[in-house]
This record gives sequence, structure tokens and C-alpha cells, in this order.
Amino acid sequence: MKGVPSLPVNNNKFACLNVEEMEELEQVDTKVTPIQNPREKVLRLRKWEYKLPKVYKIAASPSSKSLRIPVQIQTMDTGETHGLEGLVDCGADGEFLSTEFVKRNNIQTRKLTRPIPVNNVDGSPNEHGPISEVADLVLQYKGHTQ
Repeated sequence: MKGVPSLPVNNNKFACLNVEEMEELEQVDTKVTPIQNPREKVLRLRKWEYKLPKVYKIAASPSSKSLRIPVQIQTMDTGETHGLEGLVDCGADGEFLSTEFVKRNNIQTRKLTRPIPVNNVDGSPNEHGPISEVADLVLQYKGHTQ
């Protein structure tokens, strides 16, 4: 072939070719991921935790204009029932109980492997912080059970 320099004969198929010139390579920023210590415990979610959302959103705070209805909750472990006011259509992504109510009524909770963040509608973190525990309860209102 014309114009193509001939290569030296070498029986070693793994031999490197001599390179006369190399182009300057552009510097690329790379993100270095620290190597995890194999003795560090990796937190794995329990099976039931995969059903929970990654984040909760609260669209409104309780006020005098909030719709409150009388509901009952029943604990799954002891079967105890408690009457309280439920806040309807407040824009929250789930059902929440105050920590004080849970402690005052000795409601059994399960600690989450990873807390679930709670954000306000504007995306800012809620002042009460993330959810770190859950309770298994049955909610009842006028014959409807959830």
C-alpha cells in the first residue's frame, strides 16, 4: 500500500507499537467515590420499608379553617382504641400522628432504618423534622376502616 509505513515484524502478538507523538488530552474532572470500609455496616431496608415513600410532602398547616373530624384509631398489637380529631384534606401525602400523642398513649412504634424527610409544599424541610418511626394502626370513621 502506498503512503502507509510498514510495521516491524514481531512474532509477539502482545507487543506494543512505538508511538512517535501523543495528542494532549483534555483534563476531565472526575468524581472520586471513597472506598467503603468493609467492616462498616451497610444499612439495608427491611422488606416492609420498601413500601414507604422516599419523602413526604405537607401542603398546609393545621389552622382554624382546617376540617377536623372525630376518628378512632386501634392499635394492631394490643387492640386498644383511642379517639382523636383527624385533619382532612390538609394536602399531606400520608397519615401522621404527633410524637406527643404516641408517647402519651403508649402506642407501639417501629424505628425506620432511614428516616423519611418531610418537606413543605415549597420544598423546604418541615420544622418538625423527618419521620423516624411508624405505627401500625387501623383508622375508623363512621363505619369506614383504613
